[in-house]
Amino acid sequence: MKGIIRAYGTKAITIQANDFQQYYGPLEEIEDLIKPLLNTEYLRRVAVFVTFEVDYSRYSGEIRGKKRFYAKEIKIDDSIII
Repeated sequence: MKGIIRAYGTKAITIQANDFQQYYGPLEEIEDLIKPLLNTEYLRRVAVFVTFEVDYSRYSGEIRGKKRFYAKEIKIDDSIII
């Protein structure tokens, strides 16, 4: 699945997919290349696109009536659009 990093904290990031569904991404599931990009100034200016797998067996709360499932194997989306 693909998405964009919307927010980050000390324990996790929030990823939003194209359908506006949000996912909870624990820091231990994030690729090392992403971690330096997790600062407020950078995320305000640049969108960080990621790919990830969804873990439907776990969720962290709900948003707009939908469960916020866990994301795992979170990596930079290195797709090139021509």
